[in-house]
Amino acid sequence: MAAAFWHSQLDRIARQRFGQRSFHAFAERMHSDAHGQIFNLRAGERLPLWTDQWPEHLFIVLMISGDVDAAFVSESVELRELSQLVVLPGTSCTLNAKTDTSFEILSFLSQAPSASTEVVELGSFERWPLHDAVLREVRVDWTAHTCTFFVHAFVWPGRDAIPCVLHATALRALVVPHRAPWGESLHINGQRRAEDGRFLIEMQTGDVIEIEADSFEFRRSHIGAAG
Repeated sequence: MAAAFWHSQLDRIARQRFGQRSFHAFAERMHSDAHGQIFNLRAGERLPLWTDQWPEHLFIVLMISGDVDAAFVSESVELRELSQLVVLPGTSCTLNAKTDTSFEILSFLSQAPSASTEVVELGSFERWPLHDAVLREVRVDWTAHTCTFFVHAFVWPGRDAIPCVLHATALRALVVPHRAPWGESLHINGQRRAEDGRFLIEMQTGDVIEIEADSFEFRRSHIGAAG
């Protein structure tokens, strides 16, 4: 029988895993409806909340240690140990670490998704809904110069993950390390573009997958990953 509750001593686990930038304290329904993630930032690092990807989610920031400046469009709020910040759905906020800091972010779906969410506007690579997506398989077609990632991604907030594909064309280089410095995981932590244009996908193992290609597309899969 699955556990009906989670228990974590936040200050202890944050200290023990400070070398790991982020990890989950809990995740309900495969990370879709509610989850808690602890972040360890060095002084000067910043973390935008995911309001673009999850516009219907309420975010609660619970400070564990250190000092953070929470920047909104027209004002900012200083957070310190034991501070709590509640960010309403659709509100842009960036957390800027003033010192080495640890905090937990809780997120909850605040209302049922509307029918319009059936049409998803993904935007740029950085806005793809890859956080917590499960990477199932990577295929390379040497002759066609393509690479395809088969994932299950949380495209619509509050709903289960669906099979999707990330497809790179005119592929020139692919680096797929699996050293797992943060421990084994199937989940993607996030993505970003390198200054030289490479597509970077960070796994929750701490490994970073590097894709050098002319184009990279996100598509819903109608057949899913093999197996």
